[in-house]
Amino acid sequence: MPRLTIAILTFNRADLVGRAIESALAQTYADIEILVSDNGSVDSTPSVLASYSDPRLRTFRHEATNARGATRAIFDRSGQG
Repeated sequence: MPRLTIAILTFNRADLVGRAIESALAQTYADIEILVSDNGSVDSTPSVLASYSDPRLRTFRHEATNARGATRAIFDRSGQG
């Protein structure tokens, strides 16, 4: 079970989400998980997320935009760190 969860929320940020993921993956602390919530993006964000296969990374795709509280609840249920 990871000791640290890094949560990344994104909406139509294909140009930035890869950079955020790369930064999280580059952390020197080894015992991490990275959760990315795509909040209904209509740009190429889903393609960017699909290009990663690191086992520390889990993505959640929402077809419609969720309220902030709903996204946080997903992280609360899914995070292990």
